Amino acid sequence: MDFRKAFDTVDHTILQQKLQAVGISGNLYDLLKNRHQFAYINGASSKIRIVEYGVPPGSLLGPRLFKIYVNDLARSVKEGWRFLFADDTTIYYIGDNVESVVDSLNRIASELYQWCIENKLTVNTDKTEAMLITAKPFVGPLRKLGFGNDDIKFVNASCSWAFTLTIN
Repeated sequence: MDFRKAFDTVDHTILQQKLQAVGISGNLYDLLKNRHQFAYINGASSKIRIVEYGVPPGSLLGPRLFKIYVNDLARSVKEGWRFLFADDTTIYYIGDNVESVVDSLNRIASELYQWCIENKLTVNTDKTEAMLITAKPFVGPLRKLGFGNDDIKFVNASCSWAFTLTIN
């Protein structure tokens, strides 16, 4: 799952609440609240505007603030395993059959969609994909995997190798 313009769309009000929830307050939030920007091109400059969204780009602080912002995403999903890295999220789900896996993935996608609405982040569904990995041959078609009004496409991957780890 890929967030669209993730670092640029962080809502400062929501971020402040999340910072306070983890025990951070004071000057750090003031740093975000008092950011301004303007453009300067060929000797002409635009009006100075207050930055209301986003974390400082290209800074050491930006990724850390974003991590705090999305930290509760994992708790909003009740099934599967979640792995977050910067603005990318991977969710694994293991099931007994294709239909139950697609059902669970649709529930997970619904929970993620609701979290995104509450946190004012948008998932780039063009860059978000689902992959079905099965030991048994599958003859489709697969039911759709929905994310709000969009669908997440299933992709195929062929692999000429496999390995198994058995622990006794």
